[in-house]
Parts: sequence; structure tokens; C-alpha cells
Amino acid sequence: MAVAGCCTVLLWHGSSAVRAQPAPDNRVLELDGNGSHVELPAALYERLDEVTVEGWIKWTRFGNWSRFFDFGTSEQEILVGQVQDDAGVNFVIRREPRYESWVSLRIPDLIQPNEWCHIAAVAGRGAMKLYFNGYYVGGTDFGGAVIRPENARNFLGKSNFPVDTDFSGQMDEVRVWKVARTEEQIRQSMHGALPGDQDGLIGYWPFDAGDARDVSSAGMNGVLHGNARCAVAPLPEPSSIASPALLRGRVLLENGLPARAAEVRILQEGLEIGRVKSDTQTGEYRIAVFHPRNQPCELSVVWAGRNVSRRGVQLEAGSTLELNLSFGDYGSLSGSLRMFDRTPHVAVPVQLLGDSNQVIRTQLSDGAGAYVFTNVPPGKYRVRCQVLGGFRYHGLDRVVHGGSLTNAGPEVADVPALTLQAGAPIENASFTIAPFKKGTWETFNVASGLASDTDIRKILVEPNGLVWFASRGGVSRYDGQKVVTLTTDDGLVDNYVMNMDREPNGVLWFTTQRGVSRLDGKKFANFTAEEGLMVGDNIDGVYAAPNGVVWFSGSAGVARFDGRQFTNFNRTNGLPGRVMKITSTPDGSTVWMASTVGLLRCDGTNFVNVTKEAGLKEFGTDSPHVAPDGKVWFGSFGVGAWSFDGASFVNYTTKNGLPDNQVNGTYSTPDGAVWFATRGGISRFDGTRFVNFTKEDGLSHNGCIFVTGSPDGVMWFGTINDGAARYDGKAFASFTAADGVGDNRVSASLAAPDGALWFGHSVFASSLPREFGASRFDGGNSAVSRNARDRRMLFDK
Repeated sequence: MAVAGCCTVLLWHGSSAVRAQPAPDNRVLELDGNGSHVELPAALYERLDEVTVEGWIKWTRFGNWSRFFDFGTSEQEILVGQVQDDAGVNFVIRREPRYESWVSLRIPDLIQPNEWCHIAAVAGRGAMKLYFNGYYVGGTDFGGAVIRPENARNFLGKSNFPVDTDFSGQMDEVRVWKVARTEEQIRQSMHGALPGDQDGLIGYWPFDAGDARDVSSAGMNGVLHGNARCAVAPLPEPSSIASPALLRGRVLLENGLPARAAEVRILQEGLEIGRVKSDTQTGEYRIAVFHPRNQPCELSVVWAGRNVSRRGVQLEAGSTLELNLSFGDYGSLSGSLRMFDRTPHVAVPVQLLGDSNQVIRTQLSDGAGAYVFTNVPPGKYRVRCQVLGGFRYHGLDRVVHGGSLTNAGPEVADVPALTLQAGAPIENASFTIAPFKKGTWETFNVASGLASDTDIRKILVEPNGLVWFASRGGVSRYDGQKVVTLTTDDGLVDNYVMNMDREPNGVLWFTTQRGVSRLDGKKFANFTAEEGLMVGDNIDGVYAAPNGVVWFSGSAGVARFDGRQFTNFNRTNGLPGRVMKITSTPDGSTVWMASTVGLLRCDGTNFVNVTKEAGLKEFGTDSPHVAPDGKVWFGSFGVGAWSFDGASFVNYTTKNGLPDNQVNGTYSTPDGAVWFATRGGISRFDGTRFVNFTKEDGLSHNGCIFVTGSPDGVMWFGTINDGAARYDGKAFASFTAADGVGDNRVSASLAAPDGALWFGHSVFASSLPREFGASRFDGGNSAVSRNARDRRMLFDK
């Protein structure tokens, strides 16, 4: 049987024949990224069991979730878009309003600016698949049928969510089929125009007539909006589009039989760049990787809870590499970690290193202090465990100081290597070391009593130490001993709690997809449109101002609650755009809002877009906060950090020393400094100069999503994919899942009165829903990693 997804060229005949490549006067849809889009009829995507959406796309500018297409509503939809201002492509299906129903497939590093590519998204019969330039690049299973939304709004180049960036670039040969097309069918017809009468074709827009008419028999004519136009431009020749590196082979068990439906992944620098399942009969697999970087990859296979991997795999675009893996070709390496009194060292990171001292695997010692690395290829290895300030290597009776996790310095030359042979396990690579850990991690999840493991949207700590968790399944409260969960059964308006805040008098507010709930300590009071709250669905913003006024923001506007009634604001009565985050001056008299169109100021009734008033172009703002000196600081989506002193704006970008122009978070410290979390690292600004911190300085990952401080003056940072980091003014400590953090996607943190740090892990830190709960750290500092170059901070001098 052929490898699943392999290409077999099919020749079509008769009315199904593909016409020649469009002539030089071929027209394409051109969108400017500023409101221009195509709207297709609502009936296009009704009552489908299977669907294929395909087309030629060229992004001229990346944005935040800019769409190729978005069919459905804000509650039920199918979409393909470019992800988070980078080159990844996301294929998403939402079958129900709840975020639990999201099924997401993300493939990184696919698209290039100003480069044509062909994308085909296929869904149906419990599976979704993505094809790029005619090659299968990833898929995933999902339960249930394809969505069938009513009153759908179907767009090309526009999102059903107003906060997302509009598409900037060109499209052509957009087609919708009511069948799940194969790789062979997609590749055979992608380079030519179609007659329009193919079986299963229910929408076809070639744009050659200068409009968005449908040339299939379905009559699904579209409407151009904004500055959308049809421009003369050729599509690429087949020889000019990007070719993948193909990796193929078989996965076998010890007895030589195929490992059927094994999960095969290819990773580069720890990031998954491709995933397929081996054939259910032959165990064969094939992975296509576009734009491979010049770094070695790891091929990893999981089958029935077991894992085998091959490292050092080099991929080259346009080439094919055959690589077979067998579970019978591997060995194991194990040992234990003990203190001098023979008690176990628990939850200590242990690492397996290859010949060049690269970290191959990391795991935590278990409750008995034991660890085991299974399915390890034959070869020479070193083993080390983390201790405070460095590492202990097996066979070397001293601590190796300095360096990062992947480079422990020249002293490693003194460490004897362990030679592992297939079928001959190494069972006593053990350590006896003194106690060293300062602090422990604890994970909270459904087993601990939380309402949901997935997507902790916010953590709130009351002055009395009670900790609240907003999640997909309700709201949970932790009193230091046990977790109590409250849901609709207890009076909550809806179980998907998106945000929460606390009034100065102790009253708690919870926002959901359907309304808001107020908890006075005894019972809930619920507010929806019937009670006068008119902000739409997905109410993700709430701010309890110091003056007792509570503000809410949702998909349709903003509301102000004065304790008696709601006052609603939308675009018809003064609100300029979608509001994301809210803060105020210390007395609550002036409210500041981050929006999709700029920074907004409100005196309680009137809104002013202060950035637009200053003559600035509209842009998305984020994370506003008021510094002790009254200055307002805020970030942006791609145009740097900003300050506003009430009279003038100052913009700080990479030209001024900022590490990246996407600023995800801002934070002021008592010494007057302002910290920025950016996509390119952390930055501290003292009013004159920037000091930046990246992975080279010990930061766990450059992509930081928040920055905050604890009462002891220590700074904490959350990253998109590599856990949390701590900085005490002298050294960094990085904390990942290997150290006990619930998940490496850390989206929020705050300090509790007892000195503990709480961390939330949210699906919005990535595009993949996972189960990870929340994490608590008791304030200690282990795994210290000092700057490999021993660079001193300028402000420490």
C-alpha cells in the first residue's frame, strides 16, 4: 500500500480537464489590509458534510491572525489564516460557541511575504488536513461533523472577529468543493483554470472579470468591499514556487511488523515543524517541510505510549530523505538522585546529552528520585542533573558552573562518556548530592478541583489570600487547603469565564460569553442584555475602577456600571473601535482603553481617540498602564512602545533600542523604570536608554507575552513556548515543564500575599488547546542560569 498522502499523478479528461495556465492579463483579487475584503453568500457553507477550500495567496504584510478565508460566524466557523504576525498558518474549525469546540492545526514557517503559495484546507469525516503548494503538511482528528452555521458571514480577507488584522496582499483561483479532495487532485489542478462544471465544485472565483462573480454553476457571487479590486497580475509558474524537503520511511516494531498509525513528528530547535501518522497497514510515513532552516532536526515517533527518535537529521529543500525507525534498535539509560542521607531528590531536571554536549532529552526525577530514558539510540552519552548555580555530571565529582543548558563550558571535557548499546541498558547512572532546591512547584488542575484544565484565562488573588481562577468550565476558588468550583449550577451566568476583577469593597465580577455575574460573597447576580448590558458576546474585558465604577468590553462595545444601571457605548454613540484592555488613573476619574484603533481616553461619558487626535495613524494598542508619575505607557501590534504625558506622545521602536516592535506587555517598577515584554525579548527603559535581555542573557525564550514584578523586587516574565523566567537583578532563572511548571506556554503571573507566585497557562499563548491548569511557585529560586557572557546590567553600575 502506498504511503498515506503520497503523490500519484492523475490525468483528467472531458469536462474536468484543466485549462492552460492563465494568460498574462490574468486578474487577481487585491486587498489593502485596511477594511477591504470580499463577502460571499451566506448559503455557501450550509449543510456540508465535507469541504475543501483552496486558492493562491500572496501576503504582502503579516498581521495578527489575518485571514485567507473565514466562513461562518463568531460562534461557528472554519478559517485559515496567518498566525500572530509570523509565517505560521493556522487551520481552525469551531463547531460550537464554546472555545472547547475549537480544533486547531498550526504549521509554522510556511509562508513568505510577497511570495505566492497555494493553500488547500480539507475537512470532513472526523479529520482535517492542510496542503501547501500541493503537498500534505499536516492534519489532525476531530470529533463530529463539519459545522453547518446559520446566518453565516463568509469572507475572503476578513475575520468574523473585529480585533483581527485584515488581509494585505493578493488572492486568485479561490475554489470551494463539497468533497474532501485528495493531495493528487489538489496538485493536479492547482496550476490551471477550471471550466467550472466539475462535480463537487460549489464556488469558484477566478476574478478575471474584474469582480467576485462565481463561475461555477452554484451562482455564489461575491461582493467587493472597501478598496478591494481586481488587478492584472500573473500567477507563478510551477517551477518558481517553493519546494519542500521530503522525509519518508517506515516505522517498525521490534518484531519487524509495522507500527500502524504511529504519530510521526519532525522538530527543529524544539519546535514542531511537521506531523503525520504512519500508514495503518504498512507503517510508512511522509512529511513535507517547507523553508527548512540550516539546523539539525529530530524525527520523533510515538506509538502505544512508547517513543523512538533520531536526531541530527538534515533537511534540504527540493530533496528527499529516506529514514526508517525501529523500536528494536534502541536501549535505555536510568539511575537515581539521592541526598547524603539516602532520601530521594524529587522533581530535579535530569538531562541526557550527546557527543557535542547538546541536550537530547530532559525529564524530572520521580517521587523515588529515579529517572529513565527509554528508546535511546546506541552511541556515547553524558548525563547531568541541575543543581543551584550549575550542573552535576555523572562521573565528575564537582559542580560545573556557568554556561547555559546547552553549553556547560570546557570542564565537560573531563566528563567520561557512557557507551550505550542496543539491548544492553545502563541502569546505574546515579547521583548523590546535597540538598539545594529553594522552592517547589505545584500544579493545579481538574484533579485538584479546578473547573477546567484548559485555558486558565485569569488568576485573581484577594488581599486575604483567596485565589480565584477563571476558566472554560467555571470559576474556582483556592483557600490554601482546598479548591471549590462554582458553575451555572451555583448561579453563574455561564461556565466559560473569560475574565474577572474585584471592586475595592470586595465584590467580584466575572465576565463570560453570555453575560456577567456579580458575587457579593453570598450569591450571584447576573446581567445580560435583558438587564441592560449591551456589549455583545465574548465579554473579555472587565475593570473595577477605584471610584466604584465597573467597566466591561465585549464584541459590540463598552458598558459602564455605576452600581444601579448600565450605560452602553458603541460606534453609534461615541466609541471609536473595539476595546481590549482597560485601566484608569488612581482616582478612577480618567479611564484609559487599549483598542483596535488607538489609545482611548474616557471621562466616564465621552471618548477621545487621543492617538488619532494627535495626528497619528490608527493602530492596535495593548496593555495600557498609568505609571506613578501619571504618564500612560502602552504597547502596540508592530509599531513599538508608547508613552503619553497628557500633551504629547513618544514612540519607542527598534531604532531607539527596543528589541522588537511588537510589545505585548508593559510594567513600571518603583525605581521609575519601565519594562517591556516583546516578541524579541525583554527590555528595561530608565527614561534615557534601553537594556535588553534575550536568550543569550539567560532568558528562556525571546517571545515574551507578559512582564510583572513581585514584592521582593524580582522581575518575572512569561514566554510563548518556553516557560517562565525570573530575574533578581544579577541572574536569570528559567522554569519550564522540566522544572515543574504546568505548561511551557505561560500567559500570566501574579504574586500572592504569602509570597507565592501563581502562573496561568492559556490557549491564547498559542494556537493549540491543551490541558495544563495553573502553577504555583513558593518563591524559591532554583535552576539559576547566569549570563554566558557575564554581561553586567548597565543600571547595576
